Amino acid sequence: MSFCVSFLKQGYSAADPDLLVVDPGSGARVRDTHGIVVSIGNGRMVGRWDDKAERITTFVSGCLTGVPDPLRPGTGVTAARALAALYIKHATDAFALIDGAYCGAIIDWQRRAIVMVRDKLGIGRAYLSRDGEVITFSDSLSHLLSAEQKSVKLDVDSMYAFLMIGWIPTPHSMARGVEKLAPGTYLESVNGALTQATYYDVPHSPSGVSYRPAAELRHEVADQLDRSVERGLSLGGRWGSFLSGGVDSSSVVSSLARSQSTSFPTYFGGFAPELNRFLPNPEEPALSKLVAGRFGTQHRMLWLGPEAVETTPEIIGALEEPVCDGGCIVLAAVMRAAREETDGLMTGIGGDFLFTGERRHMVLSLLRFMRPVPAQIWNGVRWLSGTQPLARNARISQMHFDLTRLLAIRELSIEDMYAGFFLQANAHELQSLFRPEVRGEITRDPLQEVNELFRHASELDPLSRFLYLDLKANLPDHCVREAETLGRHFGLTIYSPFLDAEFVDFAMSVPSVDKVSGLTLKVPLKRAMRGRVPDDVLDRKKGGLGSPIRWWVTRPDGYVADVLSRENIDRRGLFASDVIEQFRRATAEGVRDYTKLLWSLFTLELWMERYVG
Repeated sequence: MSFCVSFLKQGYSAADPDLLVVDPGSGARVRDTHGIVVSIGNGRMVGRWDDKAERITTFVSGCLTGVPDPLRPGTGVTAARALAALYIKHATDAFALIDGAYCGAIIDWQRRAIVMVRDKLGIGRAYLSRDGEVITFSDSLSHLLSAEQKSVKLDVDSMYAFLMIGWIPTPHSMARGVEKLAPGTYLESVNGALTQATYYDVPHSPSGVSYRPAAELRHEVADQLDRSVERGLSLGGRWGSFLSGGVDSSSVVSSLARSQSTSFPTYFGGFAPELNRFLPNPEEPALSKLVAGRFGTQHRMLWLGPEAVETTPEIIGALEEPVCDGGCIVLAAVMRAAREETDGLMTGIGGDFLFTGERRHMVLSLLRFMRPVPAQIWNGVRWLSGTQPLARNARISQMHFDLTRLLAIRELSIEDMYAGFFLQANAHELQSLFRPEVRGEITRDPLQEVNELFRHASELDPLSRFLYLDLKANLPDHCVREAETLGRHFGLTIYSPFLDAEFVDFAMSVPSVDKVSGLTLKVPLKRAMRGRVPDDVLDRKKGGLGSPIRWWVTRPDGYVADVLSRENIDRRGLFASDVIEQFRRATAEGVRDYTKLLWSLFTLELWMERYVG
């Protein structure tokens, strides 16, 4: 269910026979007799369309939404046909007129041009290789490597970035020589000349902020969500929804229920009681059932056991990149069950990035309230809370820890503050993890691209800059990639209403002061859903999709221990096995938490087993 196009950099003739379409895995490359070779897999998510009159050929992987009338949104041939029609009329300006989760390639035979494009928010994958005189573009890393008939050379800088912050910033990938096309951009080749241009960016100017009365904002948020869900339904097929019991997924279910005349399936994924204590919110199953009961959905509760970790190799194979958290295990289990009953699943992904929902957003609000009080007073409170016998009280001890961290964060620049929430280990610890000969290959600052985005949004207030970074960096290279790619793997269309570009444009126009009230996050969304979603859901503390990865990575035996065994690590020759053991002991004993780093090392080894050998 993917496509891959390869072509000679110096161009091609305007004759249709220069296009050779082959099956995936055939190993066909660009040949002297064919300027362009496309391999395309079967499946409803991939389509081709030829407009013989205009001499335009399009290939699309993914789904198109928001296309102007009379064209139809959809997947496969429907999407390819819509993209061709819009390109004929508007050329590359067409990309700004559509939304969705896709990447596409357009062959313009008359202009001797090939255009490669990725959707506005980078929900669909798009890999690119410039191998000498051959350009290869695909929505799949595996497909691209197969077309080029070459093995993976590990990019050590990208590996270092992944282990530091949990994702690989665009344009880099884990494979050396393979880049990711940035969200909202297209690459055009005309007679051998390559140009890249941005056609969409997340709004990041203060001039785009619009203040609204509270009642008007409440109505508009609900209306925007309902309309976004309708755009997803326009893709057709049978729809269900992921329902974790959180504010975002519950809000999507409420809108879906308003648009559906019949009951639809919803899915919750959780872990057996003995593992539930390792998760952020043990009450989520009950809230999920509460919401399902409110809207009369056909609710499925999936309970996973310790053996769920053994599905990780399949997941990493589908994602084609390692991951730093275990939420993908739950997603995969839900999608595996949902494919028997639905053609597509809606999710609540993106709500946290539009309306604030992460700990880092709350910390910014806390710091704003702390600033009027002199630092000397806060230091005094911190000292007092750390003295005996006060420190013996669990609540005071936790307050002392949080205050110590807040005072340290207070001294950081906004760039370092943002990065600090993702760091899985500090630079010194990561340096000690690598063997000396590998450490010497590290040449790139992992945060360089992230800091560049901060400079790009320098006119925004700190909270809006955080949200902009979430949407531009964290979203396409981390959380949304897992849901969309696993959906493809299980034959499902995944649609996240909060990540419809029209909704994103609206949400970024809402002032940040209206999104947070004291320690309450997601204020506009919660107000809009009051009366639609149960109050217990709206008033709960922040949760999150999770798996008991701390339990898995600290067990002395079992699957993770086998993958991260001294024998495996030493054979690979990248890391110091004794340092990994130190990290595991420190995590198990509660001295220092390296859970996400250890999980990242585990999924990285699984990725290397598949791609590096």
